[in-house]
Amino acid sequence: RSVSSAPAGSVSADLSLQNYRPTAADSGRMLVICGGEGVPGRAFFWLLRIDPRNGVMTVLSLPDGAETEGGTLLSAASESASRAAAEAAELLGLDGLTYIRLSKADAAAIVDGLGGMEWTFRDRYQSDTLDIPPGERLLDGETLLTLLEDAGGDSGLPEPAEILTALLGQKFTEEAFNKDDGLFELLAGHSTGELSVVDYYEHKQYIRWFLHLGAGYRTITLSGAPGETRALSEGEIHLAREEMGLDG
Repeated sequence: RSVSSAPAGSVSADLSLQNYRPTAADSGRMLVICGGEGVPGRAFFWLLRIDPRNGVMTVLSLPDGAETEGGTLLSAASESASRAAAEAAELLGLDGLTYIRLSKADAAAIVDGLGGMEWTFRDRYQSDTLDIPPGERLLDGETLLTLLEDAGGDSGLPEPAEILTALLGQKFTEEAFNKDDGLFELLAGHSTGELSVVDYYEHKQYIRWFLHLGAGYRTITLSGAPGETRALSEGEIHLAREEMGLDG
């Protein structure tokens, strides 16, 4: 099974970037929390970092059972997204984390709003709820969220973070971003947290630069069975900090 995450080809040069050169301070970090609201269930915690200097977005996946001072990331998220973000920041030794939260219904709505996700299945995929024949398929949001729930382990599916980066590679492109503000409006309309219009316009130029370079995405997964409580090792914490541009 394969999911393409290659960014689309560049469009015509953006003249607004002629006098812009990014610095380390332009790098943006955000924690995306998907699911886990109310009644504890599987949730996804993705730390995203855009480095416009080299045109790379890093997606680092934290296990939902990562042990924190107050319990786990999953138990924190079942209370509030702000608490989960605070505990993730404390766990990684950060001053704080900008965060957004997506319910699974909202995540599915975003995928649908983006026109679905293309996925080539080399083999027939069967589970308790899905039966997808091989070939090129256009997945709707509900199907994609079901695949995210199944992903990893011995399922034969990519890790959830790899599915996310593939979706970003297909939809988060220079052409789409320069067309209008639809991507932001879709995300803002189906999420809660700290994504504001002010943040968007403050960071719009470096996001445009990142997409213009078109280098792509890196995925790092700190593995763990869904909901299984475990402490992150010092090495994993160092890796997370390094990938977020804080160490090394």
